[in-house]
Amino acid sequence: MLGATSALVVGALLAACSGGSTDGETSGSTSGEPSGAIQVLTWRTDLVQDGTFDKYVAAFKAKYPKVTEVEVEGITDYEGEVKTRMNTDYQIERTATGYRLHVHARSLVRDLVVNADRIDPVAAVGDGLVTLAAGGSATVEITCRELPDPTVLLAPPVLRTANDLQRARTGRLPSAVTGT
Repeated sequence: MLGATSALVVGALLAACSGGSTDGETSGSTSGEPSGAIQVLTWRTDLVQDGTFDKYVAAFKAKYPKVTEVEVEGITDYEGEVKTRMNTDYQIERTATGYRLHVHARSLVRDLVVNADRIDPVAAVGDGLVTLAAGGSATVEITCRELPDPTVLLAPPVLRTANDLQRARTGRLPSAVTGT
């Protein structure tokens, strides 16, 4: 069973190597051999927490030494977070009073809202319910304390869009609605 899981993880790691970076620079190599830094998203947070993924990453890096860094991120709302990340590009900038969130939509993003008070009770957000057409951009000002990990601003239940509610039509409600 561990062998099959290892093969699956190595396959996921290889798939993660095939894309370009979001900062406009090319990552990886044109030879088909993975290289550079990669990021892996998984719903198996238990394997991230117990160190199993560390073993997978070590084996992967031994096999592909041109890979300089592998970041494994365990997420609990895999469908919701991946769908949001696929529709938008984000950049978080630290400001004197909090953060500036730059959003660029790849497809229609309806009613984007940052519920910053979910992580800081005194937080305030400059704009709410921002709708972006494909290719559109917006900047959202967030006034809050310094966060240990500002990427929490990008994950449910903090970052939400009306696009998330479309799942309600299929009978699969977002976790923020069901409370699970």
